[in-house]
Amino acid sequence: MANPTSTSGLRVKKSSGQATQTNMYYVPSTDGSAIFIGDAVKLAEGTSSDGFPVATVATSGDSVLLVGVCTGIVPTSYTNIYRLASVNQYILVDDNPLQVFEAVVNGSYTASSHNMANLDVGSGGNTTSGVSSHGISSSVSTSSAKQFRIVGVKVDADKSIGTDSIVDVMINQHQYGFVTTGV
Repeated sequence: MANPTSTSGLRVKKSSGQATQTNMYYVPSTDGSAIFIGDAVKLAEGTSSDGFPVATVATSGDSVLLVGVCTGIVPTSYTNIYRLASVNQYILVDDNPLQVFEAVVNGSYTASSHNMANLDVGSGGNTTSGVSSHGISSSVSTSSAKQFRIVGVKVDADKSIGTDSIVDVMINQHQYGFVTTGV
């Protein structure tokens, strides 16, 4: 069977340390981006009036630090299944620095010593299912500035290494993680 040809966001797979850790974050109405289930997110400045940290959808790029992946929303109505743009809303984020996520590589991937990659933000998300289009960029390297570290590749009867491979990734430089440089 062929690999999937579309992404479905980053999915929680397992933790290489403590158990999965989900916390609530606030996204203010001044944030004009929608957030879908499986989107990578980063901290933004400030806190909500009730003390929750502010988050926003992450962008791709070397040294763009991430805090985790959106795993759910606190609905503002019975109809929204993702965080709509420009509304005050709380989201649930798996923010464990040791979390392993599963994601699709957007493009061709070859197993090699190149095990670092950036986020591929895709085309937003699916407004019917609420699922993200985030994936992993096929432009891999050994640069420690990349957002993700590839820690495994899914290979079985249904999956293979090549176009749209499924990989296991960890956030490389987590906003709550260990400091890798400096004092």
